[in-house]
Amino acid sequence: MSPIFKNVVKEILKDIVQKLQQQLITAQNASQDAHNNATHSETVAENKYDTLALEAAYLAHGQSIRIKELYAAIAEYQNLPLPQHRNCVQMGNLVEIARANGKQQRVFIGPCHGGLKLGDSRGDILLITLATPLAQAIIGKQRGDEVELLVAAKSQQLIISEIY
Repeated sequence: MSPIFKNVVKEILKDIVQKLQQQLITAQNASQDAHNNATHSETVAENKYDTLALEAAYLAHGQSIRIKELYAAIAEYQNLPLPQHRNCVQMGNLVEIARANGKQQRVFIGPCHGGLKLGDSRGDILLITLATPLAQAIIGKQRGDEVELLVAAKSQQLIISEIY
């Protein structure tokens, strides 16, 4: 893979890790707030129907799970091997897709946290995972290949414009 294409992928991975780290900080702050609320003296139950402390404890537990998931995701992206070629679409590729209506879309195929939106000077990049119908339709395809994607029982024609 040429250095230019490697740099594109490296920058995307750097951006993904940065966004996940921002989400981690937010989750850590929310977890600390929930923990503080769960253990605060004003949330002590006054009767059996007073569940404020219990609800805060559930929230703190949920945030702790989210924090673990974010740590794991950050590690996955930091250790994601760069694609060795750009002959066909694979995990770790940035893919430009041309739709039949003329619109271009850029997606990055990653191991987790699909739906994350990135961007650069050329526009938006959507992070997708192998579990998405779009990734399943384009994985293994080459530049110039036409792909049919079924969305809500409607067929969409796509062309792989570029693979980075």
